[in-house]
Amino acid sequence: MLDQNTNLKSTEPKNKSKRFVANIYQSLLRRLYLSAGSPQLKIILWNNIQVSHPVAQYQIKIHNRATLFKLLLHPDFYFGEAYTQGHISINGDLVAILEQIVIGRKKRSTKIFRRLANAIYKFTKHVSRKQKISDIHQRYSLNHKFYERWLDKELMSYTCAYFPNSEYELETAQLAKMDYICRKLELKPGDTVVEAGGGWGGLALYMAKTYGVNVHSYIISPEQIIYARKKCQLVQLDHLVSYVEADYREIVGQFDVFVSLGMIEQIGLNHYAELQQAISRCLKTNGRGLIQSIGRNHADQANAWLNTQMFPATQFPSLQQILNTIGQNHTVLDIENLRLHYAETLSHWLQRFEANVDTFKTQFDNEFTRAWRLYLCGSIASFTTGRLQLFQILFTREQNNEIAWSRDHLYH
Repeated sequence: MLDQNTNLKSTEPKNKSKRFVANIYQSLLRRLYLSAGSPQLKIILWNNIQVSHPVAQYQIKIHNRATLFKLLLHPDFYFGEAYTQGHISINGDLVAILEQIVIGRKKRSTKIFRRLANAIYKFTKHVSRKQKISDIHQRYSLNHKFYERWLDKELMSYTCAYFPNSEYELETAQLAKMDYICRKLELKPGDTVVEAGGGWGGLALYMAKTYGVNVHSYIISPEQIIYARKKCQLVQLDHLVSYVEADYREIVGQFDVFVSLGMIEQIGLNHYAELQQAISRCLKTNGRGLIQSIGRNHADQANAWLNTQMFPATQFPSLQQILNTIGQNHTVLDIENLRLHYAETLSHWLQRFEANVDTFKTQFDNEFTRAWRLYLCGSIASFTTGRLQLFQILFTREQNNEIAWSRDHLYH
């Protein structure tokens, strides 16, 4: 039932048939509102029929009946589609609006929604290795200049930063993240490191430059490989860093350290056994490792629109699934949840993205720009509401006794 203070309004057509049609739309809108968990929003239709929470600060307007019907059918997917195509208008803070929607999402329980969500899950669960590589090529083969406009300027890190001080700029926080990881791994000169999913190459360069280690970074995006290699040569670290165009299953050799940031969300749960084998195969007797991954308290697919339009086949693991992936031959040393650090990182990205939005509209189009804005805002809302977590897990070979006895080295 609606809250007794909830206010449903509609125009009152004089014609009886028009009133009948208006009542149908009002009923459909009420159904949509309830399926969204009665968020603290006002939702208004193209014909001014509306539903409003008593303390609503923000408004969503649906511009046509087709969009209303699609939202009733599968709101998680069609909200994103409608927003990017301009069939929904937002009046107010998009992050705050999405927070309200995320909070209410747990109350959605229609059979149609569950069936469609399960169908998407079954489809994406069995995406082939070839398709996954194609997805990543498409995602990261946007010209690096696009990312340079809103990521940190020095190392182009496309993963969660670390804010030991809330006043840190993005560049400082990303460097702090990298050094924090290096301290957790207790890197020392001469160590050999293998990185699975090296992104734009920044972490490998930082490890080599700051700690004097040798790094093999595995990357499957041609655009990222080219960028990383050029940057490596520019800073004259190619004697310590090697970028390999291959994925984690093709890692060869043995290393003192394994590290992976933001990769396992993309490979799919059905490939975790292969990742476990790769880790076990490549770590030396006293080897140690660190995995950083977006996750959830309970394993689930990404948002349906995000999963199909922005980041195909993405799956967010539970903490237990990550621990199972680390395997039986390893011991977990430390688990940290940096959820709010990722929300802050995304806020910095969003601010920089909006500062360049006119450029993006010119280079691409308005739909592309709205899609990326929705992705950034939706991600912030998912972390601030606790729908998403950011796990950072440190582990080592179970027989390794050469480990720190305290966490002093992390903070001093």
